[in-house]
Amino acid sequence: MIARKMSYIKDEKFGGYGNTRSPKYMVVSEFFRDDLEFPVGANTESMLQSFFERAGISWKDFYFTSLYPSRSEVDAVNMQKSFSALEREIRFVKPKRVLLMGSTLASLFCKDFDEIREDHGAFFYAHAGAFGFYAVPTYEF
Repeated sequence: MIARKMSYIKDEKFGGYGNTRSPKYMVVSEFFRDDLEFPVGANTESMLQSFFERAGISWKDFYFTSLYPSRSEVDAVNMQKSFSALEREIRFVKPKRVLLMGSTLASLFCKDFDEIREDHGAFFYAHAGAFGFYAVPTYEF
Protein backbone atom coordinates (compact mmCIF):
# COMPACT_ATOMS: atom_id res chain seq x y z
CA MET A 1 0.00 0.00 0.00
CA ILE A 2 1.04 3.59 -0.58
CA ALA A 3 1.92 5.61 2.51
CA ARG A 4 -1.26 7.44 3.41
CA LYS A 5 -0.40 11.01 4.23
CA MET A 6 -1.89 14.17 2.84
CA SER A 7 0.10 16.00 0.19
CA TYR A 8 1.59 19.46 0.16
CA ILE A 9 2.50 20.70 -3.30
CA LYS A 10 4.06 24.12 -3.73
CA ASP A 11 2.84 25.14 -0.24
CA GLU A 12 -0.75 24.17 -1.05
CA LYS A 13 -2.41 21.39 0.91
CA PHE A 14 -4.33 18.81 -1.09
CA GLY A 15 -6.34 15.92 0.23
CA GLY A 16 -4.67 13.27 -1.88
CA TYR A 17 -1.79 10.94 -1.22
CA GLY A 18 0.76 8.99 -3.22
CA ASN A 19 3.24 10.06 -5.89
CA THR A 20 3.01 13.85 -6.28
CA ARG A 21 5.75 14.18 -8.89
CA SER A 22 3.96 13.70 -12.20
CA PRO A 23 2.48 10.27 -11.52
CA LYS A 24 1.34 8.25 -14.50
CA TYR A 25 -2.04 7.61 -12.87
CA MET A 26 -4.41 9.47 -10.59
CA VAL A 27 -7.42 7.77 -8.99
CA VAL A 28 -10.27 10.13 -8.10
CA SER A 29 -13.23 9.07 -5.98
CA GLU A 30 -16.27 11.24 -5.35
CA PHE A 31 -15.66 11.72 -1.63
CA PHE A 32 -13.33 10.73 1.18
CA ARG A 33 -14.30 7.71 3.21
CA ASP A 34 -15.47 9.33 6.46
CA ASP A 35 -14.41 6.31 8.48
CA LEU A 36 -10.87 6.28 7.07
CA GLU A 37 -10.24 9.90 6.05
CA PHE A 38 -8.89 8.73 2.68
CA PRO A 39 -10.33 8.75 -0.85
CA VAL A 40 -10.57 4.98 -1.19
CA GLY A 41 -10.89 2.19 1.32
CA ALA A 42 -8.26 -0.47 1.90
CA ASN A 43 -10.22 -3.10 -0.06
CA THR A 44 -10.51 -0.86 -3.12
CA GLU A 45 -6.86 0.10 -2.89
CA SER A 46 -5.79 -3.56 -2.57
CA MET A 47 -7.93 -4.59 -5.53
CA LEU A 48 -6.54 -1.78 -7.70
CA GLN A 49 -3.00 -2.56 -6.61
CA SER A 50 -3.40 -6.24 -7.47
CA PHE A 51 -4.99 -5.47 -10.84
CA PHE A 52 -2.35 -2.94 -11.91
CA GLU A 53 0.61 -4.96 -10.66
CA ARG A 54 -0.61 -7.96 -12.69
CA ALA A 55 -0.69 -5.60 -15.67
CA GLY A 56 2.94 -4.63 -14.99
CA ILE A 57 2.12 -1.11 -13.74
CA SER A 58 4.14 0.08 -10.75
CA TRP A 59 2.11 1.09 -7.73
CA LYS A 60 4.61 3.92 -7.17
CA ASP A 61 3.12 5.70 -10.20
CA PHE A 62 -0.22 6.45 -8.47
CA TYR A 63 -1.80 9.38 -6.70
CA PHE A 64 -5.21 9.20 -4.95
CA THR A 65 -7.65 12.02 -4.24
CA SER A 66 -11.37 12.88 -4.16
CA LEU A 67 -13.82 15.53 -5.32
CA TYR A 68 -15.36 16.20 -1.89
CA PRO A 69 -13.56 16.15 1.47
CA SER A 70 -16.40 14.09 3.04
CA ARG A 71 -19.94 12.82 2.40
CA SER A 72 -21.32 15.63 4.54
CA GLU A 73 -20.07 18.22 2.03
CA VAL A 74 -21.79 16.71 -1.02
CA ASP A 75 -24.20 19.37 -2.22
CA ALA A 76 -24.69 21.84 -5.07
CA VAL A 77 -23.14 24.72 -3.11
CA ASN A 78 -19.86 22.86 -2.63
CA MET A 79 -19.82 21.33 -6.13
CA GLN A 80 -18.15 24.27 -7.93
CA LYS A 81 -15.72 24.96 -5.11
CA SER A 82 -14.73 21.29 -4.88
CA PHE A 83 -14.48 20.92 -8.66
CA SER A 84 -12.21 23.99 -8.92
CA ALA A 85 -9.98 22.62 -6.14
CA LEU A 86 -9.79 19.22 -7.88
CA GLU A 87 -8.87 20.87 -11.21
CA ARG A 88 -6.11 22.80 -9.42
CA GLU A 89 -4.85 19.59 -7.81
CA ILE A 90 -4.78 17.82 -11.20
CA ARG A 91 -2.81 20.73 -12.71
CA PHE A 92 -0.25 20.57 -9.88
CA VAL A 93 0.14 16.78 -9.92
CA LYS A 94 0.06 16.45 -13.75
CA PRO A 95 -0.99 12.80 -14.15
CA LYS A 96 -0.97 11.18 -17.57
CA ARG A 97 -4.26 9.33 -16.95
CA VAL A 98 -7.04 9.85 -14.42
CA LEU A 99 -9.32 7.02 -13.30
CA LEU A 100 -12.65 8.68 -12.48
CA MET A 101 -14.65 6.54 -10.06
CA GLY A 102 -18.35 7.13 -10.70
CA SER A 103 -20.62 8.92 -13.12
CA THR A 104 -20.57 12.26 -11.26
CA LEU A 105 -16.85 12.72 -11.90
CA ALA A 106 -17.11 11.39 -15.45
CA SER A 107 -19.86 13.87 -16.30
CA LEU A 108 -17.77 16.75 -14.90
CA PHE A 109 -14.62 15.96 -16.90
CA CYS A 110 -15.66 13.97 -19.98
CA LYS A 111 -17.38 16.12 -22.59
CA ASP A 112 -19.07 13.27 -24.48
CA PHE A 113 -19.78 11.06 -21.47
CA ASP A 114 -23.19 9.41 -21.72
CA GLU A 115 -23.56 6.90 -18.91
CA ILE A 116 -21.24 4.70 -16.90
CA ARG A 117 -22.71 1.49 -18.30
CA GLU A 118 -21.76 2.52 -21.85
CA ASP A 119 -18.58 4.50 -21.23
CA HIS A 120 -16.94 2.42 -18.47
CA GLY A 121 -13.26 1.97 -19.40
CA ALA A 122 -13.35 4.31 -22.41
CA PHE A 123 -10.66 6.98 -22.84
CA PHE A 124 -11.73 10.62 -22.97
CA TYR A 125 -9.41 13.56 -23.49
CA ALA A 126 -10.20 15.98 -20.67
CA HIS A 127 -8.90 19.28 -19.32
CA ALA A 128 -8.19 20.84 -15.94
CA GLY A 129 -7.76 24.42 -17.05
CA ALA A 130 -5.11 24.35 -19.79
CA PHE A 131 -3.71 20.98 -18.64
CA GLY A 132 -4.94 18.06 -20.75
CA PHE A 133 -5.05 14.42 -19.69
CA TYR A 134 -6.76 11.14 -20.53
CA ALA A 135 -9.71 10.36 -18.26
CA VAL A 136 -11.10 6.84 -17.83
CA PRO A 137 -14.51 6.59 -16.15
CA THR A 138 -15.28 3.48 -14.14
CA TYR A 139 -17.76 2.26 -11.58
CA GLU A 140 -17.32 3.13 -7.93
CA PHE A 141 -16.36 0.05 -5.96
